[in-house]
Amino acid sequence: MDRTIAEMIALQNLPFHFVEGTGFRRVMQAALPKYKIRGRDFFSSYVCDNLYNKLAKKTKDLLEEFDKLSFTSDIWSELHSAVSLLSLTAHGISKDFRKKTIILKCEVMDERHTGTIISTKFQTILEEWGIDRQKVHCMVRDRGSNMVRAMQLSGFEDISCAIHQIQLCIRAGVESQEWLLQLIAKLKKIATHFNHSLVAQAELTKIQKERLNQSPLSVIQDCPTSISSVIPLIQVLKTTLQQEETKPNTSEQFINFITKLRDELNSSVRFGNLVEDDKYTIATYLDPRYKSHFFTSVIAEQVESKLLNMTINTIRTRQSNSIQDDDCEPSPKRSRTQIAIEDIEVQPSTSKSSASLQILESMLSVNEDQEEDSSTADDGDNLLLKIQSHLREYKKEKRLPLHEDPLMWWNGNAHKYNNILPIVRQYLSAPPSSVASEQLFSGAGLIYEEHRNRLKGEKAAKLLFIKYNLPLFNFDY
Repeated sequence: MDRTIAEMIALQNLPFHFVEGTGFRRVMQAALPKYKIRGRDFFSSYVCDNLYNKLAKKTKDLLEEFDKLSFTSDIWSELHSAVSLLSLTAHGISKDFRKKTIILKCEVMDERHTGTIISTKFQTILEEWGIDRQKVHCMVRDRGSNMVRAMQLSGFEDISCAIHQIQLCIRAGVESQEWLLQLIAKLKKIATHFNHSLVAQAELTKIQKERLNQSPLSVIQDCPTSISSVIPLIQVLKTTLQQEETKPNTSEQFINFITKLRDELNSSVRFGNLVEDDKYTIATYLDPRYKSHFFTSVIAEQVESKLLNMTINTIRTRQSNSIQDDDCEPSPKRSRTQIAIEDIEVQPSTSKSSASLQILESMLSVNEDQEEDSSTADDGDNLLLKIQSHLREYKKEKRLPLHEDPLMWWNGNAHKYNNILPIVRQYLSAPPSSVASEQLFSGAGLIYEEHRNRLKGEKAAKLLFIKYNLPLFNFDY
């Protein structure tokens, strides 16, 4: 029961003094009259020490199962408690192609949020969890200058959060058009009027029901901290413009204005050239919903060539590591045609036949271990042909519908493409945005509520770790 109550405290963002409340004690007395209820100090220690340590060990064991991981990060500050937390979240794809999101740490940030300090924090957290640098595929970050600098100092591959990119594009587009700013201001004014007046809301509902003969729609209110909230306002305006354009009594001047306005609203925002970044192109190619659909034939060939080389290098690295694990000296196998004369030491001799014999004996010696299995003589060539065959077969596969899960597709087809699966898990591990880390701090906002604003940063970090990782292990730890 102690463990269940401790889990409830972490999962529901409850203050530790909750267990001393009259309501909770009455419930426990009615449900389990023989249970001796513990105090806040006991549960504070139980959650932050016992429960955290057990879950941390389980998390470390899980991390060892991944060959490659991607990461997201964010910084959150609570002004009333003077606490700042830096989060680091790992993202990986399991052997059965399930996406795993693992909260690694919510590190207390007592210092300034500079790129140098953030970089040091990242490396400390990775070392704490035993994550080697070679295991890091990439870091997904926002466009804050301190985060960009931290990635440069750390030397990690990094990509910008796609959602932040889109929001910045939309914001820049909106702010560059004075007429659009004025239009949005008017829409906000109208929405605010109805949201602040019950009489106006009732009248609007009446008009929709009686005059327009339609189901009442609620007024959309924008959020000043999110540019995306403006889009529904504009979408409603577009629908209204389309209706007005088709009315017979609409003037030609107004129709021209509507047409221009609609074209402006439909204009798309273009991203930079991403086809030069392997992290994007290979991930796109390995997503069965897209493959090479967005590539020119030249780009598609380049991506396939890079993927081929990556796969071969990955397989050879794994083979080399396997040999080292068996306490054997790794020595790359070569085909007969790759054996060069300079590789063979020929002892000085006046007899040409003696020198030839030495060369022949050396060649036989090189290939002696390969003769145990004649099929391994040209392993390099066979591996190349096999991977090329896999890529051709994958290319022929019908593209997956957009609503279907690409990871489920790979899980169902893993037996056909076993050689390229490590690359698939690596490049599809990166999430499109850093939202996972940002959502973590929505929980932090709940933890630091009015009656809990004196909670120490270290305890808050552990509570967040437990809250988000408990469901990951299905409460089995």
